[in-house]
Amino acid sequence: MANALIKTIISEEESVRNRSITSLLKGKGKKELLRLASELEKFRKSSGNLYHRVRASLFLFVIYRFYLQ
Repeated sequence: MANALIKTIISEEESVRNRSITSLLKGKGKKELLRLASELEKFRKSSGNLYHRVRASLFLFVIYRFYLQ
């Protein structure tokens, strides 16, 4: 899995799980952001874990609201 956002959500390691979304999205172009968002949406829909779905939803909000205006 190459999507750093998903890795951040599912990681058991606290230092990885607590990375800021700003640091993960810094320097990404529009195409890359759309690809990450698409993968994140697929993950959100398929996850059985409520915490993972909520966190994915929040990451998607940040991408669409603040990075893809």
